[in-house]
Amino acid sequence: MMRLPVLTAFFGVMLLLAGIEPLFSQGKGRYTPYGKNPIYQKGWIDFNKNGTMDPYEDTSLDYDTRVEDLLDRMTVEEKSCQLATLYGYRKVLTDSLPTPEWKNRVWKDGIANIDEQLNGYRSDVYSWPPSAHAKAINEIQRWFIEETRLGIPVDFTNEGI
Repeated sequence: MMRLPVLTAFFGVMLLLAGIEPLFSQGKGRYTPYGKNPIYQKGWIDFNKNGTMDPYEDTSLDYDTRVEDLLDRMTVEEKSCQLATLYGYRKVLTDSLPTPEWKNRVWKDGIANIDEQLNGYRSDVYSWPPSAHAKAINEIQRWFIEETRLGIPVDFTNEGI
């Protein structure tokens, strides 16, 4: 199986493998942000929604094993999307929050990064107050975790010096 270079150490994959799972898992006295969706299991998240803890979902395994397993599961389209940045609301992205139409857009397979999402550049209702912005970003993240095939989180960036 052809693999893209390791330089595609995808932002979303790294979030998935390094940090997001322990923060969102149940049973460890931590907050489960996304409610009662059955993908949130005690101690792990079933990112690919198959009811089994696959190696890439198992935080007790080493990174190399997890990355290899995830890469083996990814289609060329999913790998390609992990190389892309989607420019945020009112730039390229026309919706401030996920809609049913997102299942028909190129990011239905995931996306590495959304840049300048809801940052108020062209005024949007979710840029202020900060609590509204955080809720909106969480809603978008939930969509990528719960609605894409492998549940790879998206990375958010913005201009900064």
